[in-house]
Amino acid sequence: VAANANTVQWHENLGGDAPSWMVRPIGTGVTGAQSLAVADLDADGDLDVVVGAASLDMVYVFENLGGSPPVFERRDVGEFPFPDFPRSIAVGDINRDGRPDLAIASRSDGRLIVAPNTGGQFALPTTAVAPPTAGDGAVVSLMEFNLVHRGRSGDSSVEIASLQFRFERESENPHSPAQAYTTAEINAIIDRLLVYRDDGSGQFEPTDFVLASVDTLSLVDGVQTIVAPDGSPAARAQFGAMPKFFLVAELTADASSQTPRQFRVAHLTTSGSSAEDAVHDIPLRNDELPDVVTGLLTAGSVCPGDTNGDGVVNFADLNNVLSSYNQSGAGLPGDVNGDGQVNFTDLNIVLSSYNGVCQ
Repeated sequence: VAANANTVQWHENLGGDAPSWMVRPIGTGVTGAQSLAVADLDADGDLDVVVGAASLDMVYVFENLGGSPPVFERRDVGEFPFPDFPRSIAVGDINRDGRPDLAIASRSDGRLIVAPNTGGQFALPTTAVAPPTAGDGAVVSLMEFNLVHRGRSGDSSVEIASLQFRFERESENPHSPAQAYTTAEINAIIDRLLVYRDDGSGQFEPTDFVLASVDTLSLVDGVQTIVAPDGSPAARAQFGAMPKFFLVAELTADASSQTPRQFRVAHLTTSGSSAEDAVHDIPLRNDELPDVVTGLLTAGSVCPGDTNGDGVVNFADLNNVLSSYNQSGAGLPGDVNGDGQVNFTDLNIVLSSYNGVCQ
């Protein structure tokens, strides 16, 4: 750093027994540049530069955008919450979450501030849309989620690498936590598990593009991993885009005769699902969003007309069908058979079990 010139530079070693050096610019306008630290702050495989601008009470990050020689872009970390200027900067994983944080000291008042690195490079915000019941052989949308690019304009696309979902059921003991499904149990009620990419309508449709599918589930402690095809354009999101995906289950033809036949699904958005830089295949950090869990779904319900799960088929269920009649999409209250459409088939199911009490 050159405090008087307000610039930041690096000197490239050109090699040789008596090496010569080439001055390469990093950035300007850093008034009173006093200290710097170097680290891969955004986990993209190259080194970024943190600089303290003493006269401005500011800390800047110069992001390495790659290239040969590399190009840097300035990002503002923020202004000091105390008047003296930043005199010393260190980088390290202070809170042990796998991300490099900043420790910054001021010169005169002896204060130290830690700036934790809290941001992820992608996110998978998820919404549960599973209906309370679904008939034998039904195609059911369980969840919808977006792939969000947390980078900046010019960054490589983000690509889904894998997705993890946990299948569980209620414990026989109401005071005990939910029980994880076994592989045999889940395959008895789910014939196939698929991830679709939305075609732009915003609603699940069987004509949406299938990103990945699992014909025979294989659970580890109740968790199913779905691996996305590497390099698939359908698994990617550019900066500024938020493509939507659907987790869909095709139930078996005899799901209603299985024990157990009730399940719920949790999307392990932070601890399990992963993404990578689409160009360099570098793993990316996930934004820390809470896992999302669906309500309990009864597969092959003996009372399929019970759209609201209150144990009886009555006017409320009929109204659910009529209020969404001729509509299509995931999670519609009148979609009795879980095929993504509300039509005469759903109406007939409700009428055939009208005034019935569910078992």
